[in-house]
Amino acid sequence: MAEKIIIGSGKLYIMEATDRVFPTGTALEIEGNLAGEIKGGAVINYEKETYQAKADSGHIVGNYIISEKCSLKTGIMTWKLENVAKIAGVTVSGSTLKIGGKVSSKIPDYWVHFVHESEDGSKVTATILGNAVSGVELSFTNDNETTTDFEFESIDMSDGAHAILEEVAAPAG
Repeated sequence: MAEKIIIGSGKLYIMEATDRVFPTGTALEIEGNLAGEIKGGAVINYEKETYQAKADSGHIVGNYIISEKCSLKTGIMTWKLENVAKIAGVTVSGSTLKIGGKVSSKIPDYWVHFVHESEDGSKVTATILGNAVSGVELSFTNDNETTTDFEFESIDMSDGAHAILEEVAAPAG
């Protein structure tokens, strides 16, 4: 693809993971997985911890990655209770969100898929397999939308990757 400047936010899709194999095609990009309208953008963060092997002589023999971490942070301003449940690791019973009471519970794995679509129809996507690591904060004010901010931290995919970033060309025509 040609070099371009990306301006704008996107859509966020969340789907429960049944395994660690990256879903093919646009399996994630269906209406039922749409988390809601994003407010405040989205941030993908990759961090690594390194170790430097140094000889007694002071010569650096090599640098090694010893740990990695990737996260996706965003907020949604339109929401469905079942999506807030995915974000917070809480439960939904009818129209009621039950918070708490899950100490020592395994946190479910989710495919978290961000899609930015340009005016020309091309896309940039970012996908992680991860767990919701933040809680829920809802602020009801008279001068702003209520936004649910959250963070997912990656776990290893089947091939060891922590995130997949893709450029998708615009449809021909």
